[in-house]
Amino acid sequence: MRHVLSNTIRQKLNNIVIKSKFLTSLYVKYMHGFVHRKKKKNDYFSRGNYGVPDVFDIVAIETTDECTRRCSYCPLSQGNTRNYLPEEVVMKVLTELKFKKYKGAFCFSNYGEPCLDNRLLLFINLTRMLFPDAFINMSTNGDLLTPELFRALIKVGINEIDITQHGAVEPTNHRKLKEELTKEEKKKIIWVKLDENSILSNRGGTVKVNSKRIPKKICYQSTLIIRANGTVTLCCHDYFGEITLGDAKTENVFDIWFKPENVQIREELYNGIAKKYICKKCYLFQNE
Repeated sequence: MRHVLSNTIRQKLNNIVIKSKFLTSLYVKYMHGFVHRKKKKNDYFSRGNYGVPDVFDIVAIETTDECTRRCSYCPLSQGNTRNYLPEEVVMKVLTELKFKKYKGAFCFSNYGEPCLDNRLLLFINLTRMLFPDAFINMSTNGDLLTPELFRALIKVGINEIDITQHGAVEPTNHRKLKEELTKEEKKKIIWVKLDENSILSNRGGTVKVNSKRIPKKICYQSTLIIRANGTVTLCCHDYFGEITLGDAKTENVFDIWFKPENVQIREELYNGIAKKYICKKCYLFQNE
């Protein structure tokens, strides 16, 4: 089984750094260097494969925004949406990506619980057929993820599943997966544990969290996010769609991405300029 660095350890390290101006300065410089290297690498890859820089390297397709939970640290707890992305829109997006010979990754989740969508296997299978070399993953709370569904997802082509435990009590389905899956199957899982005291995002100021984070004053957006209602949003933290880039139901996703006003927003954030309210309130630019 794969595990990310525990939130307890991350919180302790974060608290040590945030109390020291010197360590905070070093951390911010490191993160700026990391982001600059990431953008440079992606621009080089984009020019080589598409002839232009700044093409997204991940496509996140939220096929439903329904969820089995209402966590306090998620803005979905404030909403009551029940959207399911139409199948023809998924087909349209995948066709547009195929036409441009897209070579990035796919993520079949955002805010909603993907296992609530009974079309999930169909969408992942179709994506795998069209993009045989693509990395495909999804994030789930695991409430509905049985060993049988897990194996079906692997069979149709998913590479990795992030399973998050919310709160102190381990769900029955999590225990069942750990008990029944083979050692090789568990290598496809990243286990995450979250609660109200974890290091969390304030989701652009839409939720209150206990953790304090160091503002990096830089934001690099390289993920194309298609919400369950068909809109394309700038950022995964923007649950309420304050910064809507376009509509995947009616517009080509590449045209949406390269609209001059959308390019400008990404460039400003990359250069540490946050003009939109949700960006100004984001933990990346403001102490919580």
